[in-house]
Amino acid sequence: VVRVEEAFERGDVTVNAVEPSMHNTGLMLAVQAGLLSVTRLYLRYGGDPNRSNRPGQVPLHVAWSSWLKEPAESPKRLLQLLVVTDILAALLEYGANPNSRNHNGLTAMHFAASYGHEAILRLLLRAGGAAHARDRYGRAPIDLARRRVDALEAKAATAESGAGTATGPPGARQRDGAEGHRACVGLLANWDHIEKAKRFRDFRAAWSHAMAQNATEFRAADEETRRLRQAQLIRTGGAAGTSEASALRAGDRSPLAAAGRRASERLWGTITPAASLIQGMDLQEEMRLRNRIASVEV
Repeated sequence: VVRVEEAFERGDVTVNAVEPSMHNTGLMLAVQAGLLSVTRLYLRYGGDPNRSNRPGQVPLHVAWSSWLKEPAESPKRLLQLLVVTDILAALLEYGANPNSRNHNGLTAMHFAASYGHEAILRLLLRAGGAAHARDRYGRAPIDLARRRVDALEAKAATAESGAGTATGPPGARQRDGAEGHRACVGLLANWDHIEKAKRFRDFRAAWSHAMAQNATEFRAADEETRRLRQAQLIRTGGAAGTSEASALRAGDRSPLAAAGRRASERLWGTITPAASLIQGMDLQEEMRLRNRIASVEV
């Protein structure tokens, strides 16, 4: 690793150069070999995590290569999976697109679901991976995970119909092997609900934070609004149509309404649908919305 870094420092190595046969970059080869330190080094010096090779693969697609080379019963296989997870996290940190497709339309999401790696699948989803992306054959990641569960269940049933093994009850190992795929199915099936709940929690937290920051401004604006209403009623002598309710409906130019608009703009900006909705409300509607948000438990 030290020699590679020295070569980068001297300019002896072109970071994104490709080899002639498969057009793999040095970053791609480091990822395939499961070399976490070298992968991070390439990324730090400008390696492109979204550059594809001749078969249309990007580094995210080949990150499992070193794990697949380990025998299924080898203790190193689990350790190598941890390395693969760190490599994928590094690629995503440096801007790898979790929805990049190879020539068959497969994304890294498909690979993670097919191998039953729920932790990696969650990592990709949090980075923006599409839970419902379909390959050229119309298969979504959840379809591959379900197919693998069915295959392992069938294998377990076949084993149970025969003699037991010295390592455990018939079919137990096959069913244990399907646990990761079941977890992937559950995660993908419920991801939309998870994201919806998270967005609402984030919305409520951001709203509460903005309201707390502007509490002083709201109190001062409320006092000013009360003073102006009282002065207006005194000037008109309490004539019909100049009650406090009429003053409240008179427009959105009261200090309290202006404070609410400023808080909304600071929270949402001026171009989001939420901002347009809130800014289109009168003061009473906006206060009802705030009370409703504050009363909902997530």
